[in-house]
Amino acid sequence: MISKDYSDIGAVLRLAREDLQLSIKDASSYLHIRPHYLQALENGKLEELPSPAYAKGYLQSYANFLRLDTDEIIRRFEQAKSNLPDRGFFFPQVFSTEKKPTNQIVMTSAAVVFLLYLLWVLLFKPASVPEFTIEPPPQPQTTSEQAPTQPETPSATQFVEPKEKNVPSAE
Repeated sequence: MISKDYSDIGAVLRLAREDLQLSIKDASSYLHIRPHYLQALENGKLEELPSPAYAKGYLQSYANFLRLDTDEIIRRFEQAKSNLPDRGFFFPQVFSTEKKPTNQIVMTSAAVVFLLYLLWVLLFKPASVPEFTIEPPPQPQTTSEQAPTQPETPSATQFVEPKEKNVPSAE
């Protein structure tokens, strides 16, 4: 759909580009805007642009690149945009509002986890697992001829009290 209000803006853009002897491809590579979008701006096919916000941004960049009065181009675009029908917003369709997984998904996931565990056990199980046991400390061997001896207790005679030395007092 070509807007009558916008068609003169597209013609100004095309004439300015041709005066600079540039192709759409040259302008596209410099501005990093798809050639299809620049062609749509020049031809007045605003419905081929992603959204009015993108169209305004592309138009501003393109007019600046072509050394045109950017403010006047944007003002004219705003007037033309007000005459265009509003496209509205795109809302993606929700396939399911249910947040819980289905029984099939749960059972399939459990089966996959079990099979992966089984595969891991079969492939990575060591050939022999050493058993670690703690042995009790060795006990001294006693014979019937040897009776266990009691440790000696010190006798009172072993301890001798030191004698006091007569030390003169310093009074």
